[in-house]
Amino acid sequence: MEEGAHVTFKVPPHGIEFTLPSPKVGVESIPVVEPPWMPQVKLNVEEVTLDHSQHTRSFITANRTRRKIHAEMVKTALEAEEAKRRAERENFLLSAVPVTIQAAYEPSLHHVVSEEHEEGEENEIDNTGRPISAHHVCVAQQLFPSCLCSSVLTIIHLLDDPAVTPDGVAVYQTAEQVIWSCLVEDSALFLRFFLEKLTREKQDIMARLLRRLVRFIPRLPSQAAFALFNYLVGYVMFYTRSPQEGAQEHTAAALSILWMVVPSVHGIHFKDLKQIFRKEQCDAALLLTANIPSAKKIIVHGPGGADAGGIPSQFPIQEDTQFSQIHVEAVDFFGISEDESKYYFLVDYKTNQIHNMHSYVRDFYFFKRSQYPQLTLVRMEPEAAFEALQKQAFMQKFLEIGKVLLAYSVLKRPDQ
Repeated sequence: MEEGAHVTFKVPPHGIEFTLPSPKVGVESIPVVEPPWMPQVKLNVEEVTLDHSQHTRSFITANRTRRKIHAEMVKTALEAEEAKRRAERENFLLSAVPVTIQAAYEPSLHHVVSEEHEEGEENEIDNTGRPISAHHVCVAQQLFPSCLCSSVLTIIHLLDDPAVTPDGVAVYQTAEQVIWSCLVEDSALFLRFFLEKLTREKQDIMARLLRRLVRFIPRLPSQAAFALFNYLVGYVMFYTRSPQEGAQEHTAAALSILWMVVPSVHGIHFKDLKQIFRKEQCDAALLLTANIPSAKKIIVHGPGGADAGGIPSQFPIQEDTQFSQIHVEAVDFFGISEDESKYYFLVDYKTNQIHNMHSYVRDFYFFKRSQYPQLTLVRMEPEAAFEALQKQAFMQKFLEIGKVLLAYSVLKRPDQ
């Protein structure tokens, strides 16, 4: 680009409403093994480790001197290191690296001033008594056509198009090449269109398209998988910290994508996941192994809800407390007759989620300092309540399956 063109093509700040976990999970990208665009450097003897155990067990004879043994050990170590690097080059996926940006490396743009030189320049002043400013090197700006992001939905839909041009080029193959190039060159900008709409309109459509993308390209570039995994974890954190209606469905949708992204992310370890998720207070929503104490008490509003102005009741929660016990005490507290009690059900005040009477409270509400869960007694017809309970049971099963698949995907990695 010409000078100053990056200002014209500057991408506006994103409108993503959720934050990333801190620290981030995994490694964004691994360094290229012996990049072909860099000068080739031969191995030195100092860079390899010699195996001295064989040297100590060997016998020195007149025909086999100590110097000859050392030379053979150096030769063996160099050959082993070269074989190791050759295997790394063969297993490295070079097409998942932005080669254009990597190969355009210019040492002068990454000039680093040594500490001794910086200390010497601190006392340098000109004739006017003002310090001399250091020379600032202009860094080359990269350009990614952001207009492609507006056509993301159409391009992903074309992955299922089996049409073939007269030249023998398949539509889905061209769409896959475009998507792969976007994910390699600037994955954050390409995924930004989905991430901005995940908390707004058409959330189910965005999650469905993301799932289709990951299924069609199961081995994502490492930087794309890293960005997608961390943003989806932040998406779950968003609904965990501010529960609202539909939060359970959105968390289940995120889990259905997370377990498929795990094999493409480098540096994921189960013990690190447990620590990071516990720190962000979202381990109960993502991990099967979460062991969090339950809430100490629960607040129940009357049939009119919190807006009716009535006095809510509070009940202590034990480890074996079920919603049926809360229901019995709430019905008695608000003076509802026994004949009418079968028409009242416990519903979460924020998420509008109906609860099964036989479920344990500790499985749904966890301890948070100065925060207590709130329920509402809602009058419903038994048929409508039965359908809502069936839907809730199906969604709960969907969540549990997502947690199992996520844990399995992490534990079956070879680096665990």
